[in-house]
Parts: sequence; structure tokens; C-alpha cells
Amino acid sequence: MFAPPLLIWAISFFIGVSWLHCFHFISLLSLGAFLFFFDHKRAILWFALFGYLIGWVHQPKAEYPTSPVEGTAIFDLKSIQKSQTPFHTSYLLKGVCKVFTTEDNVYTNLPISLFVNRVPKTGSRWEIEGKLDEKGHFKPHTKKKFRERDAPFSITRWRYSQKQRVKKLIHAKFRDRKVAHFFTSMTTGEKPDWLMTMEFRKVGLSHILAISGFHFALIALLIGSLLKPFLSPKLHSIALLFFLSVLLIFLGLSPSILRAYVMICLYLLGKLAHRRVDGLNLLGAALLIELIFNPSSITHLGFQLSYLATFGILTFYPLFQSLLNRAFPKRPLFILRSMPLLDQHGYLFVRFLIGAISLNFSVQLATLPLLFHCFGDFPLLSIPYNLILPPLLGAALLLFPFALLLPPLRLLLSWFTSYLLRIIANPPAAWEIHLSISPPSLTFLLLLLTLIAIWGLKKRGHFRENRTL
Repeated sequence: MFAPPLLIWAISFFIGVSWLHCFHFISLLSLGAFLFFFDHKRAILWFALFGYLIGWVHQPKAEYPTSPVEGTAIFDLKSIQKSQTPFHTSYLLKGVCKVFTTEDNVYTNLPISLFVNRVPKTGSRWEIEGKLDEKGHFKPHTKKKFRERDAPFSITRWRYSQKQRVKKLIHAKFRDRKVAHFFTSMTTGEKPDWLMTMEFRKVGLSHILAISGFHFALIALLIGSLLKPFLSPKLHSIALLFFLSVLLIFLGLSPSILRAYVMICLYLLGKLAHRRVDGLNLLGAALLIELIFNPSSITHLGFQLSYLATFGILTFYPLFQSLLNRAFPKRPLFILRSMPLLDQHGYLFVRFLIGAISLNFSVQLATLPLLFHCFGDFPLLSIPYNLILPPLLGAALLLFPFALLLPPLRLLLSWFTSYLLRIIANPPAAWEIHLSISPPSLTFLLLLLTLIAIWGLKKRGHFRENRTL
């Protein structure tokens, strides 16, 4: 039976890293199940041990004060995140406190975070007076200014300034403020106003507003399509690698973007080397690379959902599509051409629905256990809305760069996007039904995800063997 070795090893590595953050006996059961069902047993054990060691090496060794204490910090900026509520907008600055000096002690190299009402206009290293607590939260004095210090070039600062330029350009081109907010979120990853966020969350589309692997793949498709007519296949792959690397620097290293970037790059490198690559092995390689460089990302919900959703698509999509094809079989091209025009359109619409339903169910099967564990709630409107709206919003994103240059297309795109946003903001009241349950325990979640992973991999293996036969 086929089993993608890189993915199996990556999951074993993931289990090893998880032992450092939250050891659970079910993780031992999961590792035992992988040893029982799959080959390369010695490699599975070694990767689990290697994951534990890598997590231990990367574990923060910083010592924080035992209670909140006043002092002066030399702060190096690493990331900027916008935080918005109905009443207030602030920014979360994350970075490293190179030196924190108090009356009694001196601390060095502390990862800290702080909220500010405005991001300083210049600089990426400041001297700040304030209070630091034992969890690494720094509260600056409101009456004290950030004193800028000499600092090397900051990619974080450059990224923030370029995103602000893009935001100004979009708001200058699109008069509809809501449409401008939407495209700003889709292109820069900046969160829109709290009302739009709530509207998307209500119908289960909040993932659309975040820059994800889906958006990164769409942009890669657009860039690749524009380059293809002018370059040979080899130069096309090299140029696409370059542009995607620049795009990664602009967007930042969020888990879902990094996953998509690594998978696309490995696929392109495989094309350059004339090697066939398996999607699940690409996913395993991305998981290994991301965890080796940043094991703490294992605790981020975005990281977990991104990999679960991609695993669901690569594993269950062909299975669901095969089941639906039995009820609605594919037609050869010559039969399709002989149909009346209306029947042709009806057949193409059914094929689109089969693909959308298969994709939706694949993602939900892999991610619902984690969503219920975290939130205990699922909007049923998410199912029909995720069938239709993501492809339409994706098409709007593909047209967006051309709309910036062509005013007639910009007007049409603004009307089209505004219409979609109104559908999202005003769902049918009778359909606003939420499936709410008591959040399952961590034990049940880990057990269920293990069963889903092993069952999916075995089913996919049998499916591939049957296709080969």
C-alpha cells in the first residue's frame, strides 16, 4: 500500500515536538498506530526523537521577572499586527528586548510584546520606559516617547511601509470604502474593520480575510500565467521562484503562507529536475521545514488549521469526487459536444458543484474536530457559502491587478465585489443556524485526528492502487 514517507516522518516529527509543549498519552498511542500501520518504523521513531530534541533546542531560555517591574527596555521590532475592536484600534508590536534595566537587575534577550495606539513613524529599535510582567507583556508609559536608537535594516519595517503604500493606492483607486478594505485585507493581510470581520465570521468565511495558502496559490497562478507566454519552461520556473520569494518577503512568514511557498517551490524544483512529486510528500516536507526552523509554531491555531485543511484536500478530495462521480458520471468530450447548449451548461455547472462539494467536505472533515474543540460552534451557513463564494472572491482577486490599470474594469469589479460583500453581510435570517456542542476534550480530539489521518492515508493508498490497476 502506498504511504507518503515524508508525510509520515513529518507527522512523527510533529508528535516529538508536541511532547515538549504538552505531553499527552494519546500522542504515544498515535505514534504506536503509525508504527503499526506504516513502513519505515525505525525512521518514524528517529523522527519523533529528533522532533523532541529540536523543540528542546529552540525552547526559549529567557528569564523574566517574577512579578511586574518598572524599567527601561531596548526593543528590537520583529512584527506588527493590527488589533481592532468596535471602540478602539491598536497595534501589537512583537520583538526582542535586547536589554531591560531595572533598579535591581538587568535582563537580556527577552521576547516581549506591547500594544500601542500608533506605530512609530520611523525606526525599528527604540528605548522605551515601562513595566514588564512575568509573561513577557510590556506596558509602555503613555507620557514617555519612544526614543529611536541606531539599528540595522529591518525587513519588518520595510514590509510595514510597503503595505501602507499598497493600502493608500487601493483606497485611492476604489471609492467604495468597504471594497477597498476587502482588497487591502486580501493583498496585504491587514485585518479589515471589525464589522466586516464579524460579518465574514458569522457565515464561516473568516479564513477568506486572512492571507492564506489559498491566496498565495492564486497569486502564484496569476504570476505564472502572465510569465508563461514569454519564457521557456525552465526559465518560467526560475522566474516564478524569484517572484514568489519576493512576495513571501512582502507578505511575511505566517504559517499558511510559508506552507504554500515551500510546497510550490518544491514542486517547481521537481519540475526543473524532471521528477514527479506527490502532494502529500510536499506537505510533509513543508511541515518538516517549518517545524525545524520554528517549533513553537505548533501552538498557533492558524498553523494547525492550515496543515489540516491541506491534508484534507490532498487525502479526501479524490475519494469524495470518486463517490459523487458514481451518481453523476463524467461524459466524454464527444458526447458533451453533441448535447444541446442548455444541457452543456447544466452539465458543466454540475461538474463545478461536484468539485466544490468534494473540496468543502474534505476540508470540513479534517478541520471540524479542531474547530469544535476550540470554539464548540459551527455555522451551518458555512457549507453553502463556502461552496460558492470562495471561487467568486478568488476570481475578483485575480482581476484586481488589472482593475488597478483599467478604470472600466475597476468599476465593474467594484460593483461585483460590493454585491458579494452584501450577500455575506446580509444572510437569510432563517438560515442562521449554529451547530453548538460542548467542546470535546483534548484526549478525544487527538484520538479522532489520529483515526482520521490513518483512515484517510489507508483509503488514499487503496484508491491509488486501484487507479494504477
